[in-house]
Amino acid sequence: MTRHVSIAAMSRLLRHLLFLFSLAAVAGLARDARADAATAQALFDQGKKLMGEKNYKEACPKFEESQRLDPGLGTQTNLAICYAAVGRTASAWSLYLEVAAQAKATNQSEREKKARDAAKELEPKLSKLTIQVTSPPEGIEVKRNDQLVAEPTWGTPVPVDPGEIHITAMAPNHKLWETTLTINKPGETTVTVPELEEGETPQGYGGAGPAPTGTVTGYYGSQPPGLPPGLPPAPRMKRRSSGMFGGGIAMICVGSLSTLGGLAWLVFAEEPGPPAGVTVFGLALLGGGIALTVIGGKKVPVEQPAKTGKAQLLPVSPIPEVRIGLGAAQATWEF
Repeated sequence: MTRHVSIAAMSRLLRHLLFLFSLAAVAGLARDARADAATAQALFDQGKKLMGEKNYKEACPKFEESQRLDPGLGTQTNLAICYAAVGRTASAWSLYLEVAAQAKATNQSEREKKARDAAKELEPKLSKLTIQVTSPPEGIEVKRNDQLVAEPTWGTPVPVDPGEIHITAMAPNHKLWETTLTINKPGETTVTVPELEEGETPQGYGGAGPAPTGTVTGYYGSQPPGLPPGLPPAPRMKRRSSGMFGGGIAMICVGSLSTLGGLAWLVFAEEPGPPAGVTVFGLALLGGGIALTVIGGKKVPVEQPAKTGKAQLLPVSPIPEVRIGLGAAQATWEF
């Protein structure tokens, strides 16, 4: 009887804790949302004031941050107006189209019409850039202001904000090509990437760069390509026990499911004994699985094979090797 009361008390305590935890989580999320909304409103008001003073340069960042904290069609519309005022015509045009699409989805026909009219009014003022690529080698990367230009975009006039634009092209076993141009008026501009000259792969392309000067792994005996002379290769590593590592992962999965299932059962069960037992069993499996994973997953060096060509020797560990399968488990030691 005493044990039954103790388990029942534990059940009530767990229910209360789960309820309080859920309540605290919801309250925390609501508090953060209110704080973000309040900050966004303050930024929006400041942006409107700065636009009223025709200080568009300072107003745009206010609207950007307000939109990030609490997205809204009103803020997005004012940001588009601000972009257009500072000459970022492509950004303003795309924002107006986004506003129109969202307004249409929410049945705001008047807002949709105003946004589409504003976007249409900006179209004659757009600056468009076309990037042509001549004889592109395999693996070429073309970038505009460090942003990758996808192959389907090549040859297509794309609206861009006026200003300085840096274009690069690089590919394996070819020299870097780059150019910078300034676009300051509406209309179309075309840049042609010429056939790249053969040469050293540009640093930064696909991990290419100078030969490594630090540790190189995965090699034995002979010096690997690119390793500076005199620098010994690092030994290969292996898990201390793959069986323990795999068994630990399995125990963690089963233990997590048992623990969560037991807690959920405990919340609704009339008799707390069985679900409490499932929960304790799951926690035990979880703890054991973590221990097995840490011990078995630790990396240990593989002994380098002798130059005489003898068979490679693996280090002997006093930690047991555990193999777990369906309906069977085996543990072995090596001395």
